[in-house]
Amino acid sequence: MRVHLIQDSRGRIVATIPAGTNEFRTTLPGVPVTMKDAEEDALRVEVVPEPLEGQTVHEVELPPELESIDEGPELLKALLDYRISAGGARLVRR
Repeated sequence: MRVHLIQDSRGRIVATIPAGTNEFRTTLPGVPVTMKDAEEDALRVEVVPEPLEGQTVHEVELPPELESIDEGPELLKALLDYRISAGGARLVRR
């Protein structure tokens, strides 16, 4: 799974953002929809990260051992054991 990692000026990973296009449903759960509605309710969104001053963004492939972790605090905690390689292309274990 590819993700964008935002790194602060000290090299710490401070945020993760899914890379690529994600599909979101715009209908409410449990509300019946027709096939036509189902096709029209899909919203495709690509989030493009914009770093703050002193931050950098890197798009990397998560190692297999991290792919099963939900995004958010759990993933950020697991990323404490990793650093972004000097070339910025991959994660390496500290």
